[in-house]
Amino acid sequence: MEEGIVKVDSRLVARHIRNAIQGNPIRALVELITNSDDSYKIIEQEGATADGRIEVGYDTTDGFFFVRDYAQGMNIKKVRESFENYSKLTSGIDKDKNVRGFFGTGAKDALAGMSEGILHTFHEDEYVQCKMWLDEVNQLHYQFNEGYTKAECLPNGALKATAKIRKLYGIPGNGTYACFKCVDQKPRFNTVHEGIQGNFNFRKIITNKARKITLMDIDADRVRRCRFDLPTGDEILNDDFIIPYGTFGDIPIHMSVSRSKNELIQNGEGRTGGLIILDEKGTVLDLTLFKFDNEPLAMHYFGEVIIGKFRPILLSEQAVLSIARDGLTRRHAFNILLIKEVEARISKLIQEDKSLQKKIVLKSPPEEARRIRRSLDILNEIMLKETDEVINLGQTMTDKMVPPPGGIAFSPNAINCTVGKVYSLELRWDTKVIHHGGTIQLSCSNSKIEFTPSHIYLDNDSGVGIVRHSITVTSAVAGETGILSAITTEKVYTEVKVNIVPEESHGEELKQFGLVFTPAHITVKSGSTRNIELEAYTKRIPDGTIIRLKPSSDSIELSHKRFVFDSSTAKRNVVKLEFQVTAWGDGESAIVEAFAEDCPGVERILSVEIDNTIVSRQKKLRNGAFSEVEFNDEENPNEDVAYSSEEGQIVIYTNFPSNKFFLGENCISRAALAGKIRIGDLCYKCAFREIAKRRIDKTVVLTPEALLEKIERESLKLQKKYGLRYLQAAIGNFDEV
Repeated sequence: MEEGIVKVDSRLVARHIRNAIQGNPIRALVELITNSDDSYKIIEQEGATADGRIEVGYDTTDGFFFVRDYAQGMNIKKVRESFENYSKLTSGIDKDKNVRGFFGTGAKDALAGMSEGILHTFHEDEYVQCKMWLDEVNQLHYQFNEGYTKAECLPNGALKATAKIRKLYGIPGNGTYACFKCVDQKPRFNTVHEGIQGNFNFRKIITNKARKITLMDIDADRVRRCRFDLPTGDEILNDDFIIPYGTFGDIPIHMSVSRSKNELIQNGEGRTGGLIILDEKGTVLDLTLFKFDNEPLAMHYFGEVIIGKFRPILLSEQAVLSIARDGLTRRHAFNILLIKEVEARISKLIQEDKSLQKKIVLKSPPEEARRIRRSLDILNEIMLKETDEVINLGQTMTDKMVPPPGGIAFSPNAINCTVGKVYSLELRWDTKVIHHGGTIQLSCSNSKIEFTPSHIYLDNDSGVGIVRHSITVTSAVAGETGILSAITTEKVYTEVKVNIVPEESHGEELKQFGLVFTPAHITVKSGSTRNIELEAYTKRIPDGTIIRLKPSSDSIELSHKRFVFDSSTAKRNVVKLEFQVTAWGDGESAIVEAFAEDCPGVERILSVEIDNTIVSRQKKLRNGAFSEVEFNDEENPNEDVAYSSEEGQIVIYTNFPSNKFFLGENCISRAALAGKIRIGDLCYKCAFREIAKRRIDKTVVLTPEALLEKIERESLKLQKKYGLRYLQAAIGNFDEV
């Protein structure tokens, strides 16, 4: 009889690496950051105090990333154990350590799955450099201490951890610096920041007070903290149960579910809701509601499922976790049992919510349905006025319309626009003069002045009487002047003069105080960042002076807290110092104080308002008029509501099951409060989804799926910000009923 061990082909290893990382820098960062966290955990489990800092660096120019920690580091023996064998368990999980290193491949996958992956690690007086890569025939290679001769190495093969090398990688004691390059895709800095903050694998790390993950933009020399605000709500389930599982015995499960007052994001790695699946050591395995991920009545649910005795199942080499590190394997025998039990409990909660909802609907008194037209006007006005992106120069949507002279006219008839800002004026026409069936062509005499739209179609649905249309104007060049004109098919003409003026000067304020913030007041969404300029006056501040920035609250983070004043960069005696403000909290106010040392009276204050519902300003909104609501009686629609970009219509499909439930047969219940609420809810969700799509349609994303997720997230933020005001206008206050 002949017996032997089957060798693993290198192609399988390469496929494993590519499946795990997929060329995605966020996936590589997941492995390296969790390795750093594991190393800190081992220090803490041994009774020592861990530093806790995990620093991520990103050079957006060449796609270079690094992850640095100040944890255990590794000596040459440990590095050999970890990297000479692809799947050997070296994290400590097999020794009952509280770590995530389930597969024994994480760091190797991250370094070999990207380009130029190198590990630099320090332990006591040893320094080891380890390079990993896949060659053209899919062989996995490692190389120690490239560029150093054998004579420069210690007897054991490591290098001496000199002060020069430690300074090069920023590690004064023990620790690790792992780096790689992203060649195929170079995401924006904000995308990486959101990817780290939103990744469910980091949820317990980011919310651990003993950890601090920061992301550094190497190009711009700015640092941003990675945080996650846990949702709050009322606990609606706290249950312990057992799942019998063969030779592993009874597996204890603890499940807790809470209901948030606000809807949570229930899809994508950046989701805020869902159940965090944990093992017995508190390591994150998944974030999901299983089949209820897209259930509207589960949008408020969040909580935890803790699986006792999970690690024995994992260490038995059963495929309970996805090889792509994205959660539980849904078809594994144990997971099937777990999912069945969890879904049964979620289903019961949903049925209770449905029952409650039906009772509310039945008790709701009827009310005459009205104000749809006015509510759309309010929606358009909110879009222009409240986003702080478009400055409205025309009439508000609820003002009485004045007939335009000559049948068509701009309002106002001349405008001054500050460079870089977007302005909205109004084009109005009288259908008694400008008849349906033609078009209005718009043009500008100066190509440096941008405007939208370039033409307007006039059809029977455009309206009767005095009709108006929003026109947006902007320019990136100051000092420009142009004539914006509109001409109809019937050759009726009107025009407006546009002047692009420079930003307001702060000359007198600079002379008086020596420092000026631009802008001086900002409102920041919780978790978001704003770019700020601090202007400094050379005639008040000597070269070499330290200018300090001091926030009044821990809820404000600054990319820079000090500048050394250098007048050589001044233009017209003004030096512009750029920094970023990141805010955390909800409804708070804070200030950032700027002052120049040894310069009495040279100080200024930046006012910061924090709001966790303000929309991320990713792209300037140029359009967004919603003309009417159409009730479509298509027999078997695939969706409840849609937006027609051609007509500017919100289309409600009355035979969609949920719409039919609230609106009744042939919309007979439109006058009831439930019907009115349903119409208002559909309109504002549809409108905000369209605005979100326009805001981010040119944003760099990694995949089409990521784009859809981004649209959904931005839409939810818009609903939180503007939904209540719109619904109050469209429906009225409940105390009026």
